[in-house]
Amino acid sequence: MMELELSNRSELGAVGDSLQPQTPSRHEKSLGLLTTKFVTLLQEAKDGVLDLKAATDTLAVRQKRRIYDITNVLEGIGLIEKKSKNSIQWKGVGPGCNTREIADKLIDLKAELDDLALREHELDQQRVWVQQSIKNVTDDSNNSPMAYVKHEDLCGVFKGDTLLAIRAPIGTQLEVPIPESVVNGQRKYQIRLKSSSGPIEVLLVNKDPSSASPVVLPVPPPDDVLQSLPAPTAASQTAVTHSTKSGSTPTSVTSTIVPTKTEPTTTTLLMSTTETPAVSQQLQSSASLDSSSSSASAVFEPIKSDPSELLDFPKELSEMFDPTKEIMGGDLLEDLMSSEVFSPLLRLSPPPSDHDYIYNLDETEDKRQRQCAQWFPQESSPRLVFLYQYLVESIGAKMPQQKDIVKIAIQMPGAYPQLIQLDQKKPLSAVIKEVSDGWNLPGPDNYALQYADGVQTYITESNRLDIKNGCILRLTKAPGRCAEDLFKGIQSSDSGVRCDSLKELANVSTDVTFAQEFISRDGHLLLVKIVEDSHESAVIMTHTLTAFMELMDHGIVSWENLSNIFIKKIASFVNGKSNDASIQQVSLDILESMVQSSHSLFMQVKNEVTMERLIAHLQVTNQLIQTKAMALLMALLQTAGDSDREDMFEFLNKKNMRQYIYKNIIHSSGSVQDEMAHYLYVLQSVTLNHLEPRMRTPLDSYNQEQRDILHRLRQAAFETEPENNLSHERRRSLCAKEFKKLGFSNNSNPGQDLVRTPPGLLALDTMFYFATRYPDAYSRFVLENSSREDKHECPFARSSIQLTLILCEILCIGETPSETRSSYHPIFFSQDRLLEELFCVCIQLLNKTWKEMRATQEDFDKVMQVVREQITRTLSSKPTSLELFKNKVNALNYSEILKLRQTERLHQEETLAPPVLELKERLKPELLDLIRQQRLNRLCQGTMFRKISSRRRQDKLWYCRLSPNHKMLHYGDVEDDTDMPPIETLQKKIPVADIKGLLTGKDCPHMKDTKGKQTKEVLDLAFSITYDVEDSLNFIAPSRTDFCLWTDGLSVLLGRDMSSESMRSELEILLSMEIKLRLLDLENVQIPESAPAVPKPPSNYNFCYDFSQTEQ
Repeated sequence: MMELELSNRSELGAVGDSLQPQTPSRHEKSLGLLTTKFVTLLQEAKDGVLDLKAATDTLAVRQKRRIYDITNVLEGIGLIEKKSKNSIQWKGVGPGCNTREIADKLIDLKAELDDLALREHELDQQRVWVQQSIKNVTDDSNNSPMAYVKHEDLCGVFKGDTLLAIRAPIGTQLEVPIPESVVNGQRKYQIRLKSSSGPIEVLLVNKDPSSASPVVLPVPPPDDVLQSLPAPTAASQTAVTHSTKSGSTPTSVTSTIVPTKTEPTTTTLLMSTTETPAVSQQLQSSASLDSSSSSASAVFEPIKSDPSELLDFPKELSEMFDPTKEIMGGDLLEDLMSSEVFSPLLRLSPPPSDHDYIYNLDETEDKRQRQCAQWFPQESSPRLVFLYQYLVESIGAKMPQQKDIVKIAIQMPGAYPQLIQLDQKKPLSAVIKEVSDGWNLPGPDNYALQYADGVQTYITESNRLDIKNGCILRLTKAPGRCAEDLFKGIQSSDSGVRCDSLKELANVSTDVTFAQEFISRDGHLLLVKIVEDSHESAVIMTHTLTAFMELMDHGIVSWENLSNIFIKKIASFVNGKSNDASIQQVSLDILESMVQSSHSLFMQVKNEVTMERLIAHLQVTNQLIQTKAMALLMALLQTAGDSDREDMFEFLNKKNMRQYIYKNIIHSSGSVQDEMAHYLYVLQSVTLNHLEPRMRTPLDSYNQEQRDILHRLRQAAFETEPENNLSHERRRSLCAKEFKKLGFSNNSNPGQDLVRTPPGLLALDTMFYFATRYPDAYSRFVLENSSREDKHECPFARSSIQLTLILCEILCIGETPSETRSSYHPIFFSQDRLLEELFCVCIQLLNKTWKEMRATQEDFDKVMQVVREQITRTLSSKPTSLELFKNKVNALNYSEILKLRQTERLHQEETLAPPVLELKERLKPELLDLIRQQRLNRLCQGTMFRKISSRRRQDKLWYCRLSPNHKMLHYGDVEDDTDMPPIETLQKKIPVADIKGLLTGKDCPHMKDTKGKQTKEVLDLAFSITYDVEDSLNFIAPSRTDFCLWTDGLSVLLGRDMSSESMRSELEILLSMEIKLRLLDLENVQIPESAPAVPKPPSNYNFCYDFSQTEQ
């Protein structure tokens, strides 16, 4: 199968071919080219079916074995299949196939599989809920008295049908054989019940159209009815006896079935229920087994019952069962069995197995019984099974459409949860009333529903559509009632009541429905008054401020309505040295919201809160205080106008705020939290955006200041003699030449290179900063490149302009701060003029990388890509100082970048990720088994070997192959023109069980006899098997591939590990293919380094599910 891995055979392997004239080239003889031609021929064949003999003639193949090699591989990988002995059919994609369409279809099928898997998961969850619900219903003692149905209800559900209610023990078997005969054009089915653990009780329930009460009869009938009959005539005696055995005679309501032989009995079909005395007497029959009797007949012992307790039968049935009547013979019994009441009950008699009971039913009745029997396992309670069928068929048909129904659970402390089907079209008040009535709660208007888990939001008409199947709701106080209670509690004279009320208010104010109710009562003004008075304790004040903040977050009341007294009071909590950090946290939060709401409030807060105090808050150890202070500071900076922002930045720079942040936040003992990281990112963005005007401004060629800066750059690099002594033309020519050496594209007017924005004037600023701050490095850069050949010089100006643009993009200069990002650079807080300093380091890095890459002007873009990658990778490691950045970025040279790219490319192929390595280890055994099977199959096909004489002349051929049952090695001499000799023609054989060992190379006996005269090539192809003390079978493989196949196959037979290089190569190829196939669905999906944690089991399993309506 794996022989296609070699493009051609070794010259030594094709020993016979080496003696022939080598007219074709090696490529023309290669197996790879032959495979290409063969596959093309196969694809072009009609219906993909190809005759191998015809293919051999068409391709002019001398050795048919080469064609078989190809077909073995193609069949092994599933691209062809054998149609007959010499014909195959192509199964792969043909030239005319629409591969795009196939790919789209594959995507659709995978999506469908995902949907089905999700649906299967949902069904499994539903099944768990049903099982738990069944357990909850059956285990609840409160349900036991109500676990019955009336006969009228039963008949009302199955109108026009005759019902058999059956109560049987667990493990009862039910059989419904296919009817073989048809009576009067209608099939008659038999239901066979068998139990080995207890009796079976059967009750016939039927309702005559002319009667108001149903007929309820035990089956088989009690013996007292039969004994009350007069002796029949000889003609009718047989009928009566048959009727007695069959148990088909109608009788009283209750009976006891007493089989007389200890054999297995009973089965469940429908089920029986405990019924109220008002409707009918409970089925009291029970079957006991008499082990002393061997008779197959059943003896029925009646239970004497009060005639007053019997049901009122229809008139015709009452006459039939009237014991005073003297005529009740076999004919009458047969007429009774053919009546409307007993029409489906044609025969009822014990079958040959003594205690199996057979009931013949109509075809429609049989379907109902079988359906019920399939839905429930043997462990299901018969009472529950009937309840389920009753609800499905009686109530389910009346329910609204499924799309408007949501199945939920509603709980209330101290009450058993209710399972309801919420009709989304029904008014919510009606739903609450039904739930309240279920718990006998008065005043449904005082209650409301809210989610029990997560954010406990009230359910309203506007958000009720968000309720999903399986949600758990809670019946609680209505938001209006809750708001009224808390409003009164806050005004209580008892401080404990006030504290508890404010604490609860802070919790429930997160719900907008409650907030509307509370604010409509001016509850927020009451909180404002508490803050303004400031007479409460710190705990009460904290709850008050928290509740106020939650209420205001809903946007129901405008922040501008707040009084100046309230604002000053909140600012005093921030400016003062409060002992309670919680008050300061909430106060900072309130001030931040004020600043963001309007400009007038911004001015008020800016005037009331001192910047020194905010900076002081950044120096505390409390991270929450630090975060809230930073949030207020960022709100002030972002809301301020340009002039105010400049003034604030100037003040913060004087106070070295970034140094405080660097020392107390970034280098603190605790890690920087996400919220603080976001504010640090905002501060970084707002600060760097001060450079945006320069970045957006192009160079003005008429601006003398900007022109002077350009000439100062030139003079700093090339000034050798005073220009005053030169003529105008000479000075102009010299300037153009020097600007060209500086790397400007337009050397006559270098300002044109800086017209593009971005980076605009910012590029000029960075170049001038580098030239003045680090003049030696600047001169060295320019002079070093001006001395190189023109095509290898690194243009300073062009590189600087592009590098400045790259730094602006990396540092996001000019971009509005994102509300979600938190990617700040710690180096920003440790370094003034970050952009300019980074430029000075990176421009020297660029020159270094240019030399490492031996770049030319044509490689400019490639070098800039590498430099961008060097900068990005280094900044991603979050260096905390410029010196650390410089060391890291210089260590990340071009060769390291290439290594990282190669590593990432391998990671993209998912070959080095830990989960993939684990997957490889799991796949190896399966693939090794595949290779073992291929080796054994190859040995079963056999190989032609050549014998080598002492004169090293090839003279005879012999063939060896493994038997299909892997028990024998068959071998023998063959003629030169034999392709694959039948196993019967190979007379010699060696039992595999007798093989003692496998030898290779110099250890082989036929290699030792040559006394070292054999070449290394022959030694590499030699192997032997030993099967006796002195006997061995010696081989010289035709090729290295055959050597690997046979040594591996023999190792498998001996129970050893395969060790050939071919096996390792094929295993690696198969692993790579299998991994890529398995990861097709994970393209562009990040694979985690470790498996996700298995969630903990739920704390309890006290949940249930209502299954009163089947899933559509």
